[in-house]
Amino acid sequence: MIKTLQAQGVAAKDIATDLYLIEPVYQDYDALVIKGYRINNIVAVTLRDVKHTSTILAAALEAGANQVVNVEFYTSELRKYRDQARELAVKAAKEKAQALARAAGAEAGCVLNINENSSSYYNGWWDGRGQNVWTQNTVQNAVPSGSVGDSAGDEPISLGQISVKAEVSATFGL
Repeated sequence: MIKTLQAQGVAAKDIATDLYLIEPVYQDYDALVIKGYRINNIVAVTLRDVKHTSTILAAALEAGANQVVNVEFYTSELRKYRDQARELAVKAAKEKAQALARAAGAEAGCVLNINENSSSYYNGWWDGRGQNVWTQNTVQNAVPSGSVGDSAGDEPISLGQISVKAEVSATFGL
């Protein structure tokens, strides 16, 4: 299978053993007699051009692969989309602070503190100093240029959109 992938143009550096597992196969459920071994060799393949996904999958299956465990798509422009999502998250945090301040009959002042959260599941919390800290999530949907997501529907793999998340928390003065 690896030779077939390389013949399809996949570089050797983009083919890696992800899991290699050898486990015994017993004669029957109750016996401890081993009749053979089952070997699972899971290979991770990185494709640089998503247009070849279906062709590569078909070639791998024809070469003896008997299972496709997972197909994941990533963008090679992650930094660009994360920067855009971060800008949108900061803008949304500022708008939310202004709306909350207006509802309280005040005006939001300058940013006192701002952080980017790597992971957070809260909407807001009281920080003990009498200031409300709000977290703002923004997801930037990235559709790579030349994507296969708009194919005629005859491809078994659909790219769709890739979500890039940025989350910030900000404290504003009043």
